[in-house]
Amino acid sequence: MPHTPEPTPGPEVANPARTKVAEAAPTLTEGPEAGRLLAEQLRPVLHEEVGAVAGAIGRNAVRRYREQAGLYGAAGALGLYGGGALAVAIGLALALAVPGWAAALVVAVLLFAASAGLARTARERRKSL
Repeated sequence: MPHTPEPTPGPEVANPARTKVAEAAPTLTEGPEAGRLLAEQLRPVLHEEVGAVAGAIGRNAVRRYREQAGLYGAAGALGLYGGGALAVAIGLALALAVPGWAAALVVAVLLFAASAGLARTARERRKSL
């Protein structure tokens, strides 16, 4: 059987966090001074890594909230169109019994009354905050 040479390891891809930790290691190897130096040197590295992770999590949360807000906006717009279509349907139904202008006036009064009721409810809830 022919002998195949073992592959030589290529250049390793350095982990940036591991490289920073290796660079931050103290030159002393014994005593309480080594621990203090290690803590002082690792603190900025850890802060940077935790900040990077928190930033990535924050970006994902913002992306989800933005998508959710878009869906709520689309639902509101479709609800507004649906309400308008319902108002037109009520007006057309009333126009079968009364003149068109009277039917439109009745629908407008109903919409203004509903609007005033919602505004009063919102004002009362604001006072209780």
